[in-house]
Amino acid sequence: MNTNINKIAEAAVRLTSRAANLAVMQALTDSWNALTDQQRADFTSNVGDYNTVTVAISMGGTSARLVTDEWHEEIEEDIRHNGLTHYYINKGYISHQEAIGLQKQSQVLLLIEIDSEETQGIIPGKLFEYMISGRPILAIGPHNWDVTPILTETQTGTFVRYTDASQMKAKILEFYHQFLHKTLKTNPKKVEQYSRKALTQRLAKCIENNLSS
Repeated sequence: MNTNINKIAEAAVRLTSRAANLAVMQALTDSWNALTDQQRADFTSNVGDYNTVTVAISMGGTSARLVTDEWHEEIEEDIRHNGLTHYYINKGYISHQEAIGLQKQSQVLLLIEIDSEETQGIIPGKLFEYMISGRPILAIGPHNWDVTPILTETQTGTFVRYTDASQMKAKILEFYHQFLHKTLKTNPKKVEQYSRKALTQRLAKCIENNLSS
């Protein structure tokens, strides 16, 4: 019995592998989606922004900080300072159903992660919703981010580093020209493997292999 317990513990340690990380983030996303709007509002009020909380969970709560109203105000001040107010709309809190609808109506979906070595293995739950929206994703994050190969494999978006301003500008202009010519869209490939069922099967296989070794 102790041997099996040790093997389970070893398998749990290996949950930081890509397949396990995906399964955990998908489970978190599914749990969040199952909440009512009021429950989400209560969570946000008492705990913090869902996306930053999942970052804190996946990082063991060691480095992530919750997004505060002051942080939002700083960003909005930068937007005003640079004369971009007319291109920015703050919708505040909206329901998950409305958020999904807006994702599908958007031209490009922005996915951002903290630029740190500690966040390279973090895969936001939002990525999975983005991938099935049919809209191209512009991902900005750390070098060697685990999101990058997923975007490449599924052909759902592009990754750009924080420090590569020229590539970021070029990609945004490319998106804009595609928009003008009505060719801005994605043709996702192999997205099914990232479904909840597929990820759970991979996680179960990972644990099974560790128990039998």
